Parts: sequence; C-alpha cells; structure tokens
Amino acid sequence: MNSKTPRSVCQSPNAPSPIRAGRPRNPAIDVAIQEAAKSLLAEVGCGAFTMEGVAARAGIGKQTLYRRWPSRGDLLIDLFYLDELQEPEIAPDLPAAEALGAYLDASLQRLYRPWNRNLLRSLAVTAQDDPLLREVMLARITWPRVEMGRAILRRLKAAGQVRADLDVEMAVDMANGAIWFHLLFMPDPIDAALRDRILRELLALAAVPSLPG
Repeated sequence: MNSKTPRSVCQSPNAPSPIRAGRPRNPAIDVAIQEAAKSLLAEVGCGAFTMEGVAARAGIGKQTLYRRWPSRGDLLIDLFYLDELQEPEIAPDLPAAEALGAYLDASLQRLYRPWNRNLLRSLAVTAQDDPLLREVMLARITWPRVEMGRAILRRLKAAGQVRADLDVEMAVDMANGAIWFHLLFMPDPIDAALRDRILRELLALAAVPSLPG
C-alpha cells in the first residue's frame, strides 16, 4: 500500500470509529448491527456489502446506523477488530528481538484466525476500487502499524541496537510487505512459524556488524 507519510496516524488501530454526539447508545442495537453486518458479509462479501443492507437486516433506520458508523469502511474494520484479543504492550526499553517480536505479534495475531484473515484479504482487494474504503484502511490499519514499526526501529537505532545506517522505512516496508504477500497470494498458513521467519530476517537485516577480530 501507499508508503507516503499520512497527515495523521494518531488513532489506535483498534480504536472505535468516531461517534457523533447525541443520545446515549443502546448496546443492544450495536450488537444487532454487528451481527447483521457479519451475516450480510458472509453472504455477499465486501464488494456487495452496503450500509443499506445492514440497516435492513438489523431492522433499523439508516440514520441509526450512520450515527454509529459513518461509513461502510468503518463498520467493516470494526468487524475485523471485533474480538477480545489484546494488543501486546511494547515497553520502550525492550531489546531488539523482543521489541520486534512484539511488533510482529501485534500485526499478525488476528491473522492466525481464518475469519479475520479472509476479511482483511477481501478488504484489501475491494479497497483497490473503493477510494473511501482505502482511506479508512490506511488510517485505521496500515498507517498505525507502519508508524509503530518505524518508532520501534528509530528507538533501537538511537540506542545502538541496530545498524546505524539501517533504512528504517524500508525495513518496516519489507516486514509488512511479507505479511501482505502471504495474506494475498501464498497458500501457506499465516501462523507463528511465519512470524518467526520474518523476525529472523528482520533481525539479520538490522543487526549491528560484528567488530573484526
């Protein structure tokens, strides 16, 4: 995906979509919408998934739906994050192997689940012809991950734990590119073994050269 620096990447990847001011939300309606959205998604896929279809299936008005989710992209991505997985906390003093391993865990753990994996694959494909969906994906999935990886490598670089001449942006692109390549094209499972392979090569790429003798 696009590698230009975004205007804003402050939103956490699992942050809920923006909520408009108004009366307090009824959690039962939220659950009904999410269940209707999952059911519709299973039937028609991302390409034919519409907010109108979700509203009709949930038995609510479109305004009720749009007060909670301003776009179909926000709703679809909230479905991707609709689980109880906790993002691993990456302490600022972790050594390189642990910090980069935790970064890959944050990026990959949901993709170990077939439902999440299939949804993200469909989102990525559909976003190529849907600029609004692509914008939401970049803001809520791609850029937070990219900026997290860059921040970790910059910190490790400042601490002398990775090569002084490491191209931080390219290293992060390569790690994320491997994930997307396996997600979109490879038949092999996305699992802990893939995580370990990416980590091994990322550490080899970033390693401080040994002194001679």
